[in-house]
Amino acid sequence: MVNRSTWTTQQIDCPEEGNVCNLLIEWQDEKGIAVPNSISCGNPKLKDLDNWACQWSCWDGIVKEQKTQ
Repeated sequence: MVNRSTWTTQQIDCPEEGNVCNLLIEWQDEKGIAVPNSISCGNPKLKDLDNWACQWSCWDGIVKEQKTQ
């Protein structure tokens, strides 16, 4: 079975840096429900952080928002 993905963009206030950033979100269809599978961040400050400084708090917000829909 092939998992089908869709992509959306979303602009959010970065919970860690406090500035506006753009996210590219991949959603996969799991049993008829779209669930987030990956996030790519367009925050220009992200390149200045090392791999451990960003906790990807936006992921929690996207999952929480998706569950309330």
